[in-house]
Amino acid sequence: MVKSMALLLHRQGYAATGLNQVLEDGAAPRGSLYFHFRGGKRELATAAIAYGAGLTASKIERTLREAHDPVGALDDLAAFFGRRLAESDWELGCALATVALEVAGTDAVLADACSAGFASWIDPIAARLAAAGVAEPEASELATFVLSAWEGALVLARAERSLEPVERTRRHVAAYLRARVG
Repeated sequence: MVKSMALLLHRQGYAATGLNQVLEDGAAPRGSLYFHFRGGKRELATAAIAYGAGLTASKIERTLREAHDPVGALDDLAAFFGRRLAESDWELGCALATVALEVAGTDAVLADACSAGFASWIDPIAARLAAAGVAEPEASELATFVLSAWEGALVLARAERSLEPVERTRRHVAAYLRARVG
């Protein structure tokens, strides 16, 4: 159910995702939903947000850990997220952004889950930039900048159905980071 909800949130957001759809896609009986998620849709969505954010955090951490060049690794990650969006026929941008934009002003629980997810992506970027010699708090600020640029590029790419915003953003983020990381 969590995996199914995570994918549906990623594709269509919170409001458009119904519990019947989650149960059908996840091949789960209705009774199991309320047995495991007494808080219903919101509790399941919170678990799905954490699950999806954790997968992305693992991808970010692994890519940065294995790379000699953190700027190149970040550029590779941006390219990966852009390719995933294009290959999904513009459906799979950023799951957290899809939900956060939808619920930020109306549901503090889900907004907090999205915020925690974003932090789980910013933290390893900041740590890797710090390991490359960027002093704190600049490493954290640069990590927030990188993630914000990626998120904006993915939203524009999704709307335009084009990777051009991702490519432009990749070039400028890499140049900006190279000037600071060395």
